[in-house]
Amino acid sequence: EQHQEKKGMMQKIKEKLPGGH
Repeated sequence: EQHQEKKGMMQKIKEKLPGGH
């Protein structure tokens, strides 16, 4: 689904961000 794709993109961006979690 598109909704899930957005979630994956967000997670990828979050992982790219330094010390986000």
